[in-house]
Amino acid sequence: MVQGSIDSGEEPLPFAVVVCDANNLKSINDSEGHVAGDEYIKGSARLLCDVFDHSPVFRVGGDEFVAFLRGSDYSNRADLMTRLRTQVHENLEAGAGPILASGMAEYVHGSDSMVSEVFDRADREMYEDKQGLKKKEEGGQ
Repeated sequence: MVQGSIDSGEEPLPFAVVVCDANNLKSINDSEGHVAGDEYIKGSARLLCDVFDHSPVFRVGGDEFVAFLRGSDYSNRADLMTRLRTQVHENLEAGAGPILASGMAEYVHGSDSMVSEVFDRADREMYEDKQGLKKKEEGGQ
């Protein structure tokens, strides 16, 4: 539906894509077992659904999630991303709770011809965030 609006040349409602990756799932599965890994995935999904409570959140891979922001979540996207990242940093400092790397990108009418372009920008930002989180986990700043 969104891609169809882009393809037809009509301006779709504004939207953004948030891509997230749950850090350390493999090590949790290896050290604590798959039941603990499943709980980590569920905790990650709960955190995302709590933050983006007016948007669909999808699990798109073993430890990857995507939220599609429209409406009020789109309007409040900067605050919601701050809320998510603040919670992740609190979890990191406490040593408890999901550590989610995240990236967000907005659709740019006239520039983006595919929803996948928006996704790709969000994915690149998520990988940058992931590197920063790994440094913090290793004790760096």
